Amino acid sequence: MENRTARIALFLISLVVIHLATEKIVRSLANGEEQTKDGSRAKYIPFPNELKKYEVYAWGIIKLSDFNKSYKATIGLRVKEKWLRLLDGPSTKNKLVATQKANFIAVNSCKQNDCDTDHILILFDPSINKCWALLVENGVIAWLGDPDDWMKNLLRELGRLTWPSASSDRK
Repeated sequence: MENRTARIALFLISLVVIHLATEKIVRSLANGEEQTKDGSRAKYIPFPNELKKYEVYAWGIIKLSDFNKSYKATIGLRVKEKWLRLLDGPSTKNKLVATQKANFIAVNSCKQNDCDTDHILILFDPSINKCWALLVENGVIAWLGDPDDWMKNLLRELGRLTWPSASSDRK
């Protein structure tokens, strides 16, 4: 009887801990905020009027010359891959991400019918026309645009929000 009572108590405690952890994550996501591993904060914010042209889907932002030039320089020879060149796979509308360092346009797209294993998350800083990207092909990560550790953490954390069920090496 004691063993059964102890197991029930442990189960109930586990449920409370899971509930509290889940509640914290849900609150954070509801506020549009994510904390990266280095403790920095990233928050989705509304686009101001001067950046509204970027509030489109991936296949729309690729038509903007400032983004297109920076993006193509970032992906280099991968431009030969149609889904990367056109960003015409499934995506969500771009978001504006505020961090303590800068604001970035977050752009995502994936390869048609292969979103779990082939996708890209791009962060574009329109003030300096620079892109950084987390590219996952066949489940393997490639960092594009020479991101530093801070940028890699930001891309990694935002990538987890964008593709929570993706199968990739997220180390």
